[in-house]
Parts: sequence; C-alpha cells; structure tokens
Amino acid sequence: MDLSIIFRSCDTVDCFSGRERIVTATKQELILRSLNSLLRSMAVANSCYGEDSKDELEMDLTIIDDHSTDETQDYMDKLCRSWGYNPKMLQVEGEGNGDSLKTNYEWGLEQGKSLLFFVEDDYIHHSDMLLESLEFYANNVGVRPGMDDMVVHPCDYPDRYYQSLHTSWILPGKARHWRSIRQTTCTFLMSRNTLEEHWDKYMGFTQYGKDPGVTEDTTINRVYDKVNCFSPMPTLSLHLQFDTCISPFTDWEAWWEANKVDLDELSIGSGGLHPSIFSTESSPKITE
Repeated sequence: MDLSIIFRSCDTVDCFSGRERIVTATKQELILRSLNSLLRSMAVANSCYGEDSKDELEMDLTIIDDHSTDETQDYMDKLCRSWGYNPKMLQVEGEGNGDSLKTNYEWGLEQGKSLLFFVEDDYIHHSDMLLESLEFYANNVGVRPGMDDMVVHPCDYPDRYYQSLHTSWILPGKARHWRSIRQTTCTFLMSRNTLEEHWDKYMGFTQYGKDPGVTEDTTINRVYDKVNCFSPMPTLSLHLQFDTCISPFTDWEAWWEANKVDLDELSIGSGGLHPSIFSTESSPKITE
C-alpha cells in the first residue's frame, strides 16, 4: 500500500471560528502534540501493517504550513526526525484557510501516492489510528460487494448520536466497529482517484471562509453521496476544538497528556521509537 500523509499546520490562527478551544495551550503546543500523536501512529503502522496479508506499506510525510513562525517550523521538523521521518516542508501558496486547503489538495493530486491522508493540526490521534484505518480500508475496498472505494474519517463526533442521525451501515474492524457517515471535516483518508473524480467539490471547498455560502455540506460532503465514508466507534482521533466536538467514551485530557513534547530534549537525531507506543487502550497510556 502506497500512502502520502499531508499534515496542514498554522500557528498564526488559534481557532478558525474565533471561539476559545477546550485546551488553553498555545497553538504551537497544540500543533506539536497533534503531530507527535500522528508520528506515533505512523510508527505503529510501519511496524504492524501487513502482518496478516504480508502487504507492504510505503508512506511519506509532507507538512504544508501556512506561515507559522520559524520556531514552530523548526520544532516540527525536529520532531519528525526524532521519530525517524524526514518530512517534506512546504509553504502555502497564498495565505489563509482557503489557500491552505488549495495547496493541500493540489499537492495531493499532483505529487501524492495512490492513497492520501489529509490531517489537520488540532487532532490528537490514538496510537493505532493509522494502522486500523488502513486495515479497514484494505479489508473492504475491492473486497466487499459494492465497495469500489471509500473515505475514512477517523473521528467519532458526538452529534452523530443526537443531531445528524441517519441510517448507517455498521461494519467490523480490527478492534472496533465502523459506521457509514455523511459528513466529515478536512481530516480523512482517501484515494487519489476519488480526489480527482470529485475535484470540483474539493476546489469548491477552498472558498470556505471567503464565500459565506460555502460549507462542508455544499462541497466535500456531497462526495459521500457517491463514495462510502466510514468513521470508527469508539473514536481513533479527537478534535480538540470545543466541548461539543469531543468523542464519546474518551478521556481527552489523557490523550492530550500522552502526547506532550519536551522541547528541551527535542533535537535532530535524538529520540526514536518508544517501547510504549503499542497501546491497545481507547485512551493511549504512554510513559515517556
């Protein structure tokens, strides 16, 4: 399996909506903890993917940054290298959320591998997130009847239990169930073919924040009328935005603390894989 991971970062805007986040940390700290959790998940996937199928995983990491400080960019690069990854660092062409999305999707279409994982900088991920997402994708696409392709959204949002209610397919995964959904944010796993086939919708979403009539529902969520989209229960990622975004049955503070980055110890070539990355708990329990 060939995978490109595209992490989209910006430390100059704390929260796009302007509201106060559930975490009181600086945006730089949020970015680094988010990236740390992603790197941990990549390490688990690298070590464990294909144990049953013998399929090999080839993946690369690109950071598309929207004019963060030099310090934040340097920390991101060092953090990646401490986990053994050499990321490609790119700057957004333009400025702002819309231009960031445009650079994000254009890079995925033109430079990405056959499978793409777009990741926002305010999510904390379970250590098994990437492994379970990839295995669920591989075990269903082209295997289950009617499943020619899919999008995987690794976050289980609470409004799906009381507001955005609809009939769903429930499928088994490795360690949790997955249900079909009709809405996502900008964090998802997808094929480059789907990105190309629905290019107009993704380009339409790059006007988000510029055109008040543009939302997920008028653009990218329309993709799920044609392509299956699934999210896990319980969640594999947490959106650290507001109380109303926190997934059920999770201790977000434990996930947050588990991915703390010690800036004093962060240096190029230091670190490496921690023995405790292989967590099977719903909330990562990691001892540094």
